[in-house]
Order: sequence, then C-alpha cells, then structure tokens
Amino acid sequence: MARLIMRRGPNAGIVYPLNNDIVTIGRGSKNDIIIQDNEVSRQHCRITWGDGRYQILDLHSSNGTYVNGIPATQALTLLPGALIELGDSVTLEFDGDQPPATTFAMPNATQERTIAATPPAHYSLMVLDGPEVGRVYELSGATITIGRDLSNDIIIQTPAVSRFHARLRREGASFVIEDLGSTNGTCLDDAEIKAGAPATLVDGAIISLGSNVRLQVVTGTEAAVARKTSSALPAASRSLTTFFEDTASDLLPGTLQAAEKAGESEPDAAPLDDHILIVYARDDWNRFVSALVQHLRAAGFKVWVDQHLIYGTPAWRAAMEKALRECWLMVVVLSPHSLPLNYIRLSYRTFLNLKKPVMPLVYEPTVTLPLELAKRRLIIHDRKHPHRSMQALILEIQELRRLNRS
Repeated sequence: MARLIMRRGPNAGIVYPLNNDIVTIGRGSKNDIIIQDNEVSRQHCRITWGDGRYQILDLHSSNGTYVNGIPATQALTLLPGALIELGDSVTLEFDGDQPPATTFAMPNATQERTIAATPPAHYSLMVLDGPEVGRVYELSGATITIGRDLSNDIIIQTPAVSRFHARLRREGASFVIEDLGSTNGTCLDDAEIKAGAPATLVDGAIISLGSNVRLQVVTGTEAAVARKTSSALPAASRSLTTFFEDTASDLLPGTLQAAEKAGESEPDAAPLDDHILIVYARDDWNRFVSALVQHLRAAGFKVWVDQHLIYGTPAWRAAMEKALRECWLMVVVLSPHSLPLNYIRLSYRTFLNLKKPVMPLVYEPTVTLPLELAKRRLIIHDRKHPHRSMQALILEIQELRRLNRS
C-alpha cells in the first residue's frame, strides 16, 4: 500500500497510509490527513489515484505545494521517493507500491533441460576506489544490500556511503541495482540511477557510490571471475583534482587545448573560508547568476564564482578545488542547463562529503531533481516576484551563518 512519511514537520516519522482513491491534506479537521502547522492551509492539497498512478494537486494553498521543487499548481505524478513540501516547514516522502510481481508460466521439460544446462554466470564486485581497494565481493543470494550499516551484506564504511545505500536483486541470469534513497546517489557508468528505476549490471560496468567509492562488475564462470579480479590493477583513491579531470567530457572538442594554450595565472592565495561558492552552468550566467551574485554582495556576503576563469583548464580545476575546500556554503543553481553537467554533480557531492551545507536554488523547475538535493531545503526562483526569492535566499543564508558561528 502506498503511504506518506513525514520527514520534516510537527510529527516527523509518522506514516500516513493512502487508503482511499482521493486523500485530502490540510490543517482542517475534515481532511483525511490532518497536519497542524501554520504553513499548512485548512485545505492544502489533494492526492488522487487513477490510471495506475498517484497524482497530487495544490488546492490554492497560501504557501504552496511542491514535488521535488516543482509547484503542484497542476496535477503532478508521484514517483517512489518523491518529496512533497507543504510551505516551508513540512516535508513528506511518497513511498509508492512496489511494481506487481511478474507471473511466469511453468516451464515444460525442454525448457527445464535448457535452463539446467546454462547456469547463471557468477557475479562479483571489485573495489576500485574507496576502503579496501582490490577487495572482491561475490554476489550470492537473491538480494544483496550495500551500505555503511553493519546489517548490510556488503559493508562499506565511509562517510560518502549511506547506512543503506543500494540494493542488488537477482533477475533471471543477471543482477539489477537500485538506489535506496542514499544521500550521495548511485551511478552505473556515470548514469545516475533514479528512484524506482533499477539498472541491469553488465560485465565491466562501474558502480559509483557517492563521489569516492567505485565498484567494478565482474562476470563469467567462477574461474573467469577469479582470473579477471586477480589480474586487475585497482585504481588509487582519487583526489578532488582528479575528479575535475572528468569535466573534459563537458567541453566542446578542442576547447580544453585552446584554453590551456591561452594560459592562466594561479588561483588567488587569499583564504575563502568566509565566501559563498556559487555553482552553476555558464549558460545561466547572463540570464540569472550575474544578478544573483550582485544581490548577495549587496547584502554583505562574500561570493566566489569561476566566471573569470577559462572552464576546464588546470588553473580552473585548481581554483575550484580551493573553493570547494575552503568556502563555507555552496549555492547550486539548478536548471535544465546545469543538471546534466558532470562537474555540477561532482561539485555538490564533494561539498556534501566534506559535511558542508549546500543550498539548492531552483532557477527553472525541472522534471526530476537529484535525490540528495531534493531532500534539502529548496529555494524556488519566482519569476513574477524575483525579489521575494532573493530575500528568501538571503534570510536562509543569514540563518545558516548564525548557526555556523554559534
């Protein structure tokens, strides 16, 4: 049965089952789910079931209903793991039903002989980066969990890995992997695994848990797996600078070489510990980020941006590494331009791994926000009233700075 879990609000942790095809949420006593909070309107929003899916619609509430940062002014489909925000103080997580189990016909004798003659391949995971580099985990059993908690089948104790990070499931002769709502995300060959969308493992694929753990999939017969893993040379743990070498994939052909020939000075040696780091796509600079920087500086904040550097060069990477290590707060501007960029993901995940605050600013609503950002307090840019958005951002930063100094 689908349900809502309150992650933030007056009764954090409470579970609301969705028992009816229509479920209303609000402060008033006639609602199916009653939430006594000043940010919640008497009749705030409605969840409906139909055509095999749940949808949510805001009921003209005072403070709005958002799904992964997107206003629910029109009906939005709820996917497993979606985060619903009611105003500024209540967050609910949608925990949808699992897909129905697939029904298989009983095999005939010929099929049984064929299946028996082709045993499933052996699957193993070899640690390329992270704790215990070179260690090999054999995948045995129908379900294998990965995480930091000692109850997992594969235990990886590093801050980048969540307590319950990912799950592997045997499907036929292969395995699929799914993210369990981890803080820093799970990728398969650099493609982020979305909630409710498991990915199939193939030989040689690389699983990334957060930004500093990589596991390689090794398949074949038992002897072949042993041969592959014994001959492989595990990679050394990567530094921040090595991460930013990956940004070459975001450049146009020839851009990096031309930029390096142009030459750049070394990054400023002045400390940045009192600066705010703004991470954004260059395409958004003139449209939004330039004005954002001006507003923050006018409010008295020190801001660091990379606009004066040539993107992708060694000087840019060195300056970004310094900013990531020293700046106390990151504001990441989310838009259709920024979300696909690899270095944007590397930047905010590195900052989160350093246990420093990240504030997502949604400039243009997108269909899906990364789970590790969707779970955080979002600032939504209001095109009709941009000054309200800026003021909300400034107030949030002031509060964070106050807490940081206390």
